[in-house]
Amino acid sequence: MSFIQRELDRIGNAIRQSNPVPHYDELYAAQQALMWALDPSSYKSPYDLLVPISDTPGDSEGYPAGNDRSRSLGSPARHAS
Repeated sequence: MSFIQRELDRIGNAIRQSNPVPHYDELYAAQQALMWALDPSSYKSPYDLLVPISDTPGDSEGYPAGNDRSRSLGSPARHAS
C-alpha cells in the first residue's frame, strides 16, 4: 500500500467516524487532492474544486459553468469525461 493510499484511508475514516465532521472542508480538499494525484484523468484537480467556476473563463478545463460540485462523505468528486 502506498503512502498516498494510507493517507486516503485515514482521511476516509475520519470523515466516516463522526457527524458532524470536524474540519470537513479541509479533509475533503485533502482527499480530493490525493485522489487527483493518483488518477488525474478521473478526478477534478484541487484548483478546479477551490476556484469558483465563475472565476474561470467559460468552459475551463472541460468543466462547464454550473457544474455540480456536490460533496458526499467518502466520495471524491469525479471528473466527467
